[in-house]
Amino acid sequence: MSKIRDFISESNRKSVLNPIEFMLFNKILVKLKDPLPEGVNLYASLKKLEALLPMHLFEGLRGIIIGNFEEIFSARKINAFYNNGTLFITNKQSNESDLLDDIVHEIAHLTEENYEDIIYKDEKIKKEYMSKKKRIYLTTKNDGIDLQSDFLTPNFDQNMDLFLYKTVGYKKLNPYCKGLFLSPYSLTSLREYYAEGFEEYFLGDKRYLKNIAPAVYEKITIIAGLGV
Repeated sequence: MSKIRDFISESNRKSVLNPIEFMLFNKILVKLKDPLPEGVNLYASLKKLEALLPMHLFEGLRGIIIGNFEEIFSARKINAFYNNGTLFITNKQSNESDLLDDIVHEIAHLTEENYEDIIYKDEKIKKEYMSKKKRIYLTTKNDGIDLQSDFLTPNFDQNMDLFLYKTVGYKKLNPYCKGLFLSPYSLTSLREYYAEGFEEYFLGDKRYLKNIAPAVYEKITIIAGLGV
């Protein structure tokens, strides 16, 4: 963690020297530390973000920095992360949709901090998640795929994450997830299950989310309406 903090501190220092800056909702600073690929318009993406998500869901966010953070991203096999009020997003984006996906996913984790009691206290999402996860475990086991007992936990485990991604493979897991999970990545933890649902709610098909993850849909609808 100290390495990550040092890296973030140095990245923040460098981004101040020659940034391209935007403002989200006229109050949240967005810095383009390194250039995006041609055809990926940051300004247009931020305007879409403002139209899609209510402003109160960004409460506590001090800034967004987009750039090449390869040292951290490659080590943790991620495209973005949220740390201490700031979103760090890779500049290696295929298109504007990919950029929005990364930002919205990390905003989901920000809302977990701001509305944790509403989202998790009654354990509706946890019960929904674990029930479906047990179904995946038993179905795959019957088909000769051993996901190991460590799979049956709501918490993120890096070793299990790598096991599902590399050893088992998302391609093999995908058919088992249909109708239960939005993606194999949703299996990795309760919080990623929620965050993937948050993405689907704002960027995908709300009705489909309501059908396969009603508890997640209910909680996001509640927090989304708090600013009305």
